[in-house]
Amino acid sequence: HPLRYVYFPQNAAMELTLRDDIGGVTAQDLVQRVASTEIQVAGRTGKAPVTMSQLQARSHLGQFGLTKELAERKVGSLSTGERTRLYLSLLMIGFDKNLPPQLLILDEISDNLDVDTVDSLVAALEGFEG
Repeated sequence: HPLRYVYFPQNAAMELTLRDDIGGVTAQDLVQRVASTEIQVAGRTGKAPVTMSQLQARSHLGQFGLTKELAERKVGSLSTGERTRLYLSLLMIGFDKNLPPQLLILDEISDNLDVDTVDSLVAALEGFEG
């Protein structure tokens, strides 16, 4: 089996605010558009399209601490930490829960993160069995 990995680019959160096709959509809508490959983000190029309902997109975001209110907000209005979690959620689209990535490559991930996101990241890394 090929190695399952995710690469998280250094300026990932900034990319979400700089792109005209992303900043004005909701987090939930972005998840659905990235899943369908309508919108491409660095680290997900070449991935097969995945169909996600609104409920599936909201559930997916919830796994990254982006619950109802945050899922409905425009991407451009999210904090840097929230956008970082959103970007990580985008990279994880399409991975089977039973076959998660074996390797997570983080390029200077702690730059510009809020305390809650750093705590969440530490907890996730401690629980990572890959």
